[in-house]
Amino acid sequence: MTESHKREVILALFQAGDWFDLYALHEEFSLSPAQIISTLEWLDEQKLCEIDGMKARLNHSGFNWVLKNRRELFMQSGRKWAKLDSSNKSHLHVGQPYMPRLRSVDKDFYRKLS
Repeated sequence: MTESHKREVILALFQAGDWFDLYALHEEFSLSPAQIISTLEWLDEQKLCEIDGMKARLNHSGFNWVLKNRRELFMQSGRKWAKLDSSNKSHLHVGQPYMPRLRSVDKDFYRKLS
């Protein structure tokens, strides 16, 4: 359940509290009908939601399930692209001066200051 489109659908249903128009998910988050339907089918199999045409809502057990599993649903840190690779970084010791890479310094910024 780590896919972002599933989190968006579940969060929208949870925040709505009552019947929610599914086309709004498509408009607001650019989710495809297949993404919305697959999430709703999974929720329906688990008996966590009710579906009526183009509207859906979480039932009482669905609300409780979201509250119980909110950490796993919404607070995951599975963003591999956001983690730094610290194996190739050299660590500075306390008191050692820091010298940035001169290629990374914006020289125009300092020229405009003078």
